[in-house]
Amino acid sequence: SDYSSAQVFDVNTGEQVASFRTRLWESQYAEAIWALGAWFNWAYIVPEVQGGYGRAMLDRLILAVTEPITRPAYPLERIYNRRDETIPSKPRYEDLGWQTNGTTKPQLIAALSAAFYEGSIFVYDPVTLQELRTFVKKGIKMEASTGRHDDTVISLALAVIGIGRAPRQQWRTERDQPKA
Repeated sequence: SDYSSAQVFDVNTGEQVASFRTRLWESQYAEAIWALGAWFNWAYIVPEVQGGYGRAMLDRLILAVTEPITRPAYPLERIYNRRDETIPSKPRYEDLGWQTNGTTKPQLIAALSAAFYEGSIFVYDPVTLQELRTFVKKGIKMEASTGRHDDTVISLALAVIGIGRAPRQQWRTERDQPKA
């Protein structure tokens, strides 16, 4: 019953530039995320990998595919890595993706809350805005109201993590900047 959801943000302005929400099998979702990431200049992605479903999606995402189409593996350096990125090393498979659990979910929601409080993100998608309106705290749990979904809220929070960790393009001279 859950949706597969993704959010795309401009890391420099904090503006939402795309959102994706549908029901797909893990392999189909991986192909959609691969295409979305490639379309947006190999976007930095933060996949949620708790449980087997997220890990299955990640496996397909980083696997080069030859049938029925040919595509390369998604670049590992463009996928969120839980290791300290200030220490130069090649990303390890076991460190890729965000593991949501009882400890990290409050951190995830706190990062989202801080981004709204600071005014550092701008969300335009009506489905995401509606899910935000029905996202509540139930005791110690944070989740959608009964009968509602929170998939875009979680993907939005993951995008906020990505905005903080994504490498920024450095323009050396005016000549190197993209043409308007």
